[in-house]
Amino acid sequence: MLSGRHEATRFRDSMRPPSLQTNRLTLDARPVLAVVAAALAALGLACTALAQEPAPSGRGMTVANAPRVGDFDQMLDRRVIRVAVPVSRTLYFNDKGRERGITADTVRDFERYLNKKHAKALGKRPITVVLVPTTRDRLFTELTEGIGDIAAGNLTVSIET
Repeated sequence: MLSGRHEATRFRDSMRPPSLQTNRLTLDARPVLAVVAAALAALGLACTALAQEPAPSGRGMTVANAPRVGDFDQMLDRRVIRVAVPVSRTLYFNDKGRERGITADTVRDFERYLNKKHAKALGKRPITVVLVPTTRDRLFTELTEGIGDIAAGNLTVSIET
């Protein structure tokens, strides 16, 4: 037979939702708390070690895009063609990680054309056309510096006199 204290606990538990009922098989919480405290202390030390590293200066992503110059045969050997494009709402933009815009679609078609035309010479390693976003005023500068191999983006040829 249960004592009065146990009956009161049983009655109280029956009135609570199951998530709030007391568990009769509770473990001693001290070892668990010690493990949790040790883990938090180790995490705190790791965070302070990471916080002491110097933060990168400026905003942006570092991409290893070494300047390269050469003709089409050298691009075929590298299997990479870099196209410098100005960022624009219609020509080139990034939408949830996908490259979109008129220039992006044209460059993908150009990539398919090149891989189909040079399939025998390329074997199983196709050409990859990489879009290098830039500003319109740096478009030709990056082309002459070797950052891009092709400049694309609603450009017109004008005769200077």
